[in-house]
Parts: sequence; C-alpha cells; structure tokens
Amino acid sequence: MDWIFDNFQILVVIGVAVASWLKHRADQKKAEEEERQARKEMADPEEVFGPEEDWPQEPQHFPEPPPLVPSSGPPPLRPSAPPPVRVEMAEVDALLRRQQEMQERLKQIRDAKATTTGDAAATRARVAAAAKHPQVSAPGKAGLHESLRDKRQTRRAMVLREILGPPVGLR
Repeated sequence: MDWIFDNFQILVVIGVAVASWLKHRADQKKAEEEERQARKEMADPEEVFGPEEDWPQEPQHFPEPPPLVPSSGPPPLRPSAPPPVRVEMAEVDALLRRQQEMQERLKQIRDAKATTTGDAAATRARVAAAAKHPQVSAPGKAGLHESLRDKRQTRRAMVLREILGPPVGLR
C-alpha cells in the first residue's frame, strides 16, 4: 500500500496512457463500422440509379394550389391622429425664456471666439493669402538653416533621404 502512495504520479501516467489507448481503439472500431456501412449502402443496387432506368419524358403536372380565401382576421388598421397635447402658458413662457438665454450665451461664445481666434472670414482670407503667395525657398539660394525652417522643405528632404538613401535593412 505504501508503494501506491509513494508512486502515485507513475500510476496516474499509466492510467492516462491506458485510457488514451482505449479511446483510440474505440475510435478505430467506430471508423471501421462507418466504413462498412458506407460500403454496404454503395453495394445496394436499389439505391443507385442505373443507365437502364427509364425516365419519364413528360414533366409531371403538379396540382394547383387552392384559391386564397380571405380569413376573418383582424380588421385593417386605420390611421388616427395623436391626442392633442395640453401645454400651460406658464410652461410656454419658461421655455421661451430658456431659449432666449441660450441664444444670448451662444452670441457671447461666438463673440469671444471671433476676438480670440478670428472669425471664419478672417481664416478664409489668411488661407487665400497664403495660397497666392507661397513662401517656397530654393535650397540653393538660401542657406541650409533657412530652407529647413520651412515645413514643406523639411518634409521633402526627409522623403528624399528615405528614397535615395541606403535601404533600412542595411543601416
């Protein structure tokens, strides 16, 4: 009995191995049985169509379905108007005051935005002016320091370095 408790791990491994072998054997028997069934079904001459069979030349006519009879189901739905909503004058006045307060706050926000960042017209004017007078400096005429200050020139220089430089794998 002491030997069983001392070598419990070995007994578990042996038990798992035996169970695995039994399962594999049962799977093999099941596969063989299925294969026998398939062969038996294939050998059955009644199930397989042969070339000696006569096929009907004319298509079979199916009976026409019976005509539909209206059932005594629910009546058709009729459109109806929603019930009128009753609103008191005090509620209407409160809603109007709230809308006016919101309009005033929106106007204040727009004014503050226009003074701090400029309104949309000013932004469009700046973009149009920048498009008319692009500030592109040629690297040959100006120094390297000034040409790299321009964002477009810096991007162009980086792209050219990637394209014309050594491959990444060889760096």
